[in-house]
Order: sequence, then structure tokens, then C-alpha cells
Amino acid sequence: MTSASDRDLLTRLRERGARLGVDVNGVLWVRKQGVRDALTDDLAAELSARKAAIIALIQEEDAAITWRIEAMNERISANGGRVPGEMVAREGIAGTSGICRSCGEAMKTQQTRKCVFCNLAALRVPEQQLVHRD
Repeated sequence: MTSASDRDLLTRLRERGARLGVDVNGVLWVRKQGVRDALTDDLAAELSARKAAIIALIQEEDAAITWRIEAMNERISANGGRVPGEMVAREGIAGTSGICRSCGEAMKTQQTRKCVFCNLAALRVPEQQLVHRD
């Protein structure tokens, strides 16, 4: 089970420039993105102690992004390979404050039209799918 402190650790690592992921075998990997001290000794120890929870969080995020990518790719295929006017996971979502206009799920911040997962999914839709926009 993950906690807010696990989410906080993952956020702190990312803010320091660390890129984290889980490979197909469930092994956690960490890359530093140009920040020499992204993973201090203290953070490394904290990560090691919470490794299972961090892996679970990353896998949850990956699953949340994956279904959105699949839905977006289906919309592109249904549109003859063209990107619809706006890349969304589900059609017909009303523009209600605090609700993602792509998937319809509640958002923690109200600064954007789409949730973090939908924005990430839209960025990850394979480029070969992006033939041209209507």
C-alpha cells in the first residue's frame, strides 16, 4: 500500500531531475537527467526503504497513461489515421471545472483542461499515428 509520503518522495525525486520507471520484470530504474546530485545519499536510502511502494506508484501511473494512449490511438484509427480536432481519451466530456475534458476524471489542480495522465498520454501517442490534423 502506498501513502502520501511515498507520493511525496516520488515527486521530490522528479523535481530534482531523476527519471524513474519500472521495467517489464518489475525492476525499478532511476536515471539522472543532467542533474549531478539528483539522487543524494539520503534520497537513495529513502528510495531503497520505500522501493516496493514507489514501484507500485509508478505502475499505477503507467496503467493510467496506457489506457488513455490506447483510447487516443483508437480515435485516430476511427478517424482514418487523422488526429481529431482535440486529442482526448473519451468523447463528449463536458467542460466542467475540476473535471478533465479528456477522460472525465476529477483533477487535483484546475489550472489545465486535461489531467496530467491525459496530457502525458497525448504526448506519447506514437508519432507515426500523427499523420496530420484536421
